[in-house]
Amino acid sequence: MKSQMFLDYQSKLRSREISNAAHRDSVPREGSRQSRILNMLKEKEMTDDQMEIESGISHQSLSASRRALVKKHLVEPTGELRRTRTGSMAQVWKAITSDP
Repeated sequence: MKSQMFLDYQSKLRSREISNAAHRDSVPREGSRQSRILNMLKEKEMTDDQMEIESGISHQSLSASRRALVKKHLVEPTGELRRTRTGSMAQVWKAITSDP
């Protein structure tokens, strides 16, 4: 009986370790490209084109990093469209906040 309780306890500890690791992996490291993009979107809603202009990050790198943030549920589309420098319409993005 004691050995089963010990195994249950170890299992719970392991689950907590996995959960903590998953959380660390979902939060972009400070100074990373994803962190820079997330911080911009926390300040104001922007299109990829607007973020490219403000950050100097290339389109390919920026869109890949923004997509990773979407997959991590840290960024989402607003539903609004804005014109880009070329006149095309583009999705506006925002950071997902935990505020109610």
